[in-house]
Amino acid sequence: MYQVRLAVFEGPLDLLLHLIEQQQVDIWQVSMAQVAEQYLDFLSQVPAVELEEAGEYLVMAALLVRIKARHLLPVREEATETEEDEADLEAALLARVAEYRRYKDASALLGQLAAANGRLFRRPVIPVPSQPARPAGPPPGLTPDKLARAYAAVLGRRPVEPPPPPTPRPVNLRAAIGRVLGALRRAGGRLRFRHLFSRRASKWDWIVAFLAVLELVRVGRVRVRQPAPLAEFDVEMQEEEYTAQVQEAAVPPLAQGES
Repeated sequence: MYQVRLAVFEGPLDLLLHLIEQQQVDIWQVSMAQVAEQYLDFLSQVPAVELEEAGEYLVMAALLVRIKARHLLPVREEATETEEDEADLEAALLARVAEYRRYKDASALLGQLAAANGRLFRRPVIPVPSQPARPAGPPPGLTPDKLARAYAAVLGRRPVEPPPPPTPRPVNLRAAIGRVLGALRRAGGRLRFRHLFSRRASKWDWIVAFLAVLELVRVGRVRVRQPAPLAEFDVEMQEEEYTAQVQEAAVPPLAQGES
């Protein structure tokens, strides 16, 4: 973005015009030669400039020249028709600059919102299946006598012994990552998660495999694709990772005595 750098001001050209109109910056302290020179330097350094953006800068620069020229000319008591037309033109240019500034501020705000939303992942709304309405009142055939007998039977049961405390099991995440990468390599780089291991795998093996997939996603070696909420998901190697895995598998191991 083109920035004006003067002794009395540093910032965008539209803000300089606004401050001059509000008489917060003295037009006599603004060097038009420096403004023009800096703008030409800006055009020479930027490889490609949008035509509309360059046109807006030229409009603002022309308006700045007009304002300074107006201050250089002597003030007349009665304005001629030409001067009135010039005043209308200047007002139109000022309105265009104000509109440009509004669009630029809105563009900056939209850019900030896009950057903020890029760091968020919104969970889609999952439709809840409609449940049939339950009939009001107790089920048919239930009497107070039956309810009392059922309650007495529950109270008369022997207390259930608590299950033994779970035995800690070590998690070999590195080995699980190797098994996941090996299964993906043999499948061509993409596989549904439930096909990573055989059906004989224990629940613990699947839990560790899921942790391995999460770690591979975190470090950027695989990605996960899920077509719909609550649907099965596919695990897919990144292209660079798949190429490295294939090349590594193609290199035969060294025999004993080789170096």
